[in-house]
This record gives sequence, structure tokens and C-alpha cells, in this order.
Amino acid sequence: MPPVVTFRKGQKEAILSILEAVEKGTKVVLLESPVGSGKSVVLSVVGRQLHRQKDWTGYYTTPQVNLVDQLRTDELVRPLIQPIVGSDNYPCVMVDPPDRQKLSVQEGWCVLGRPCPNCDGRGVIGYDKAHEFKCGECRGKQTVSFKCPVKMKECQYYIDRSRAARGHLATMTTAYLLRATMNSFSNTASSSSGDHDSNRAKFEPRDFLLVDEAHNIGEYASLLSIKIHEKRISSPVWDRDWYTEMVPLIRHPDSHFAESQAPEIRHILETMRATVMEAIRKEEATPSTDAKDKVVKFRKVRAWANLVEQLDAGMADIDDGSPWVAQKYEFQTRTGEKKEGLQLTPVLSRRLLQKRLWPLGRNLIVLSTATILDPIQYLRDAGLPTENFLHLRPESNFPPEKGPVYTHLTVDMTQRNQDANFPKALSYVQSIMNQFPDQRGVIHTVSYKLQRYIQTQMPQPWASRLVFHQSIDRTEVLIDWKKNSPPNSVLVAVAMEEGLDLKYDMARWQVILKCPFPNLGDRRVSARKNMADGQSWYRIQALRKLLQSFGRIVRSETDTGETWILDSSAVRLLQDNWSLIPEWAKDRLLAGQRETGGSAI
Repeated sequence: MPPVVTFRKGQKEAILSILEAVEKGTKVVLLESPVGSGKSVVLSVVGRQLHRQKDWTGYYTTPQVNLVDQLRTDELVRPLIQPIVGSDNYPCVMVDPPDRQKLSVQEGWCVLGRPCPNCDGRGVIGYDKAHEFKCGECRGKQTVSFKCPVKMKECQYYIDRSRAARGHLATMTTAYLLRATMNSFSNTASSSSGDHDSNRAKFEPRDFLLVDEAHNIGEYASLLSIKIHEKRISSPVWDRDWYTEMVPLIRHPDSHFAESQAPEIRHILETMRATVMEAIRKEEATPSTDAKDKVVKFRKVRAWANLVEQLDAGMADIDDGSPWVAQKYEFQTRTGEKKEGLQLTPVLSRRLLQKRLWPLGRNLIVLSTATILDPIQYLRDAGLPTENFLHLRPESNFPPEKGPVYTHLTVDMTQRNQDANFPKALSYVQSIMNQFPDQRGVIHTVSYKLQRYIQTQMPQPWASRLVFHQSIDRTEVLIDWKKNSPPNSVLVAVAMEEGLDLKYDMARWQVILKCPFPNLGDRRVSARKNMADGQSWYRIQALRKLLQSFGRIVRSETDTGETWILDSSAVRLLQDNWSLIPEWAKDRLLAGQRETGGSAI
């Protein structure tokens, strides 16, 4: 085995089971490992062993940049992987230190050129009454070509990219992986406007693909989702008034059936593409005023070029027969101003995954998460075959009594009874807060409506402990709460059931105020629910998110924390689907039942 000194319970067995399955010719492995069980160690060791035993190379991918960052800093995992993130996450080392954070590698001198030293990046060296004298060195272009002397020595982006391209286990976000392995865009727009990563990175299909935090793999349709609004595309694209013209083409605005919208959506994508390409050509034909303006122009054209790439991918998905939906949406700017835009989204992910992701692992695909639940439904949503797969469920090494989940304090929080029952739910929250006067906690509200209820109705002294966020500042508020808030503060969170790591004193308790059913106001959700297997899909999505929320606290075998479910519909969901729930979650529910003497589960 590679240099991992001590394996946690179940890790070594999971590794050996996966390697044995490979020898038997198994192509797909589902690793349903408990929260905090060290799935990243299992996956990275599997990758190392496949390289040593079979000389295979592969990819390790996960949906979020912060998860890649966690892998980069994990002392056990870091030696086993070759991580890379987008070039906009790395500062250009050729720029003076005070300006490094302002200019990323994506906009560095090796991409845009170095500001001309002869004219200070102005493109001209003087004027008379009738003429301007262009700089002879840069010929008025403000920049001169630049071959970076330290690219492979000091530029961390190129160092990481080279290691990942040559290494046995390249590790990156799924979005980066899809862009790095797609070569089609270079033929659709000017090379100067293309994305730096997608044009430069050299990644091809490999022997295996390891996908971590894969519980939402069936929801990867969002990778093709296109949000179009004034802030994103700006003039002159928005000034073409295409938005007003295109929206009426979406027939049946109240229809739940996505298929009826696909032809109209394709027309919108095609029309938008022509408009953006025209804007790119005009922008590239317009001279920059100086080197700073050239950077601004580059950013604008790059954003448009990325949009063209999205539009092309969307049209290809529709041409493959995938259903799409369109809906207007509102968003809030940093200044608090409300704006309207158009969101175009595929209903299913399977065609995207079959075409772009699964071919990257020719011999083996491992999908790892704590909540597979129904393996057949999961594989269908992911577009993978439902035969010849291995489903592993390692045991949890967490004592369940250290993380009990209580279900004895519940009210009906369904939409029609929410207003009437909220005061009782609020009294339960107050009672729970009283049990932890000096310790941090989290209240999961599911929606901003419920968050506002708490914000406006919670009396003192409980209200003074609460911390709230909005959609536009959720990340900043979360970071500040973790670092600076009082030790008894309570985060009132919306849509933080996943990806939140609150170990030890960061949070000792949490409340799940409402069952996290998918929002039927979202036309994609509504369209998916109305498909043949939609009811089952809807139920499993809610259950998956509910169980994921259990794992936001109690992150190791020595950690402790308590969870309360206050929504009776969540308890019914657990009761009706008990056979699908993994053992680690059942054990925590039963531990809570034993402590309270309840019989809800």
C-alpha cells in the first residue's frame, strides 16, 4: 500500500474491494461511504495502486474549487495527487507584487503581451497638430509579445498544469475537466478570445475516472445551464434588444413539459450566438487606447467567447434530443438593485455525462458519496449502465451516540400550513438554543422566506445570537461567521445542506426547520418531476439533501453534535424510505430515538 500510516475503519477494505472489482472487469463502482470516513484517501490510494499495478492513469474530480483546495492541503492525500485549478486562481508572477492579485495568469503577460516599455503601453510616442506618432516598437498595439522566462520554473499555474498532464492522478473540478478536454471551441471563435485553460491544457481520456462528492451527479445539467442578463453580456450585445424579441418565442409559459420548449430555446441560442460573434468581431477590430484598456477588452471578449462556447454546447445537447426549459429569473446586484434575466437549462444530465464525462475513464468509473440511496435510479440519472456495477457501503467509524438526530419535536411545515405552525416551530428553536447557551449552531431554513420569518419574529434574547446572509454575500458571511462571530452565535442558513464543514466547536448543534424538497417553482424541477420516474426522483432528491445535512456537524469519530428535525414531512420521508437510508444515518436516527424515548422512526 502507498504511504498512509493508519487506515480508518473500512478504508482498507474499500480499497481492496475496488481493486478486486477491476480485476474482475467491473466498469462502475459506487462507493457510498459515510460522511467523514475519508473517501478522499480511499480514492487517491486506489488511483496510486492502479498506476503501480497496471500502469494506468486517471482523473480525480470533484464539483467545487474549495474541495480541490482541501485535497491540496490534506497531508495524506496531497502526495498522491496532481491538483490543478483554473488559471484565474493563480497570480501572474511577472507583475509587481502589489498588483499580482489584480492580474491572474489568465490575463498575464504570456497571454496578452507585456506593456510596451518604449511607449509605456500607450501605443503612441507623441503628437503634433495633425498626427499621432505610433510607437515603432509595438506598432501602436500597446503591448509586445512576451516569452515568459520563468513559466515552468516559478509560475505555479504552469507548474501545476504540467504535473497534472504528466501525472498519474490529475485532480481538478468537474467544470475544469470538461473544459480542459474539449477542443471544439478553438474552431468557433478567434483564438485570442478563447479561454486560456481550454486552449492550452492537454488532457485526453485516461484509464479511470474518480468522482468525489458525486451525490448530485444526476443534476450536472447545471454545467450546461445558460444565464443571460444585462450584467453578464453588456453592450453592445444587450443593446440589440434580442431579449424582448426572444422571450415571447417560448411557448406554453405555464407548461410543465420541457419538450415543447426545445425548438424555441434552440432558436434563442442560435440568434444569441450570431449576436455575440458579431460583437466579438467588432471588439477585436477596435484598437485599444492603452495596455490597461487592452486588459479590459480582453476580459470582455473572453466572457463573450465563453458564452459562445456555452451556446454551442446547448445547441448540441438539444440536437441530441435533450429536453430543455426556459424561465425568467430575478437576481440582485451588489448594490441591491433587482434585475431580470433569462435562464435556459437542460432537464436531464445523462446526455452531457455520456458524451463528455464518462468517456474520460475508459476502463473504470468510481463515484463516491455518502448518499447513493437507490443505485439503479442513481445510475439511470447519470446515464450509466445498470448492470455490472459494484455498490460498496463501508461501515461508519463514528459512534452514533455522539451525533444523534432527534425527530420528537415536529410540526407540519408544508406550504399551506407553514404560516399557522411557524410560531410553534420557533418556540422549539428557542428551546433548543436554550440548551446551548454558549455554543454555536446552525438553523437550516431551506428558503429565504423562512429565514425572514426567523429574522422578523425571533424575540430577544435569542435574536441577538443570530447571523443572517443573503444570496449575494453567503460565502463572505459564512467565512466571517467561522472566523469572527461570538462562540455562541447561530448561523441561519439557506441552502447549506451540502459542502459545509463545521467540525468541533464550529457548531455543536443544528436544526433542520423544513424538509428540503426541490423547488417546484423551478421549471426544470417541475418538468423533471412530471416525467415517468419523476415522483421517485423527487422523493430521492429530498431524502439525499436531508441526509447530507446530517453531516454538516460531527466530522470525525471524536467530534460531537446534535441534530433536530422539526418538519413532520421530513420524518414521513424517512419512514417511507427507510430501506434506502444508509446504515450510518439510520444509526444516528435510532440514537436520537433512544435518547428521547420517541417512536417516530
